[in-house]
Amino acid sequence: MIEGGLTHPWYQFGATYEWWCGGEKWQIWEKNSTECNNLERDEAIYQYCNKINTDLVCGAAAQFCLEEMIDMIKQSGLNPLDVRSSCDARNGSVACYPEVAWMTKYLSYPDVRREL
Repeated sequence: MIEGGLTHPWYQFGATYEWWCGGEKWQIWEKNSTECNNLERDEAIYQYCNKINTDLVCGAAAQFCLEEMIDMIKQSGLNPLDVRSSCDARNGSVACYPEVAWMTKYLSYPDVRREL
């Protein structure tokens, strides 16, 4: 089972501005909005980290950008895992799919836990 799907944060950050602010089909914010300005800054951080390739600096930067990006999406009322759909994730949960609750319940069964 895969939940979330974040495989390479810096690669995904690179596409985020274009998708959410670039006027494409799934544009969420206006180009001059605070959110888009923050995403542009995160893209600049990504470019810099790509050059210096230091885990200490870039790991912290990736964490900052990821948390900020997730917070922005949660505040928007959109699904953090698929911004094409809505989801009220402001309560701290990213479980916008009923299947997540099913997985949690299934994985909590004692016989399943023993097998895992």
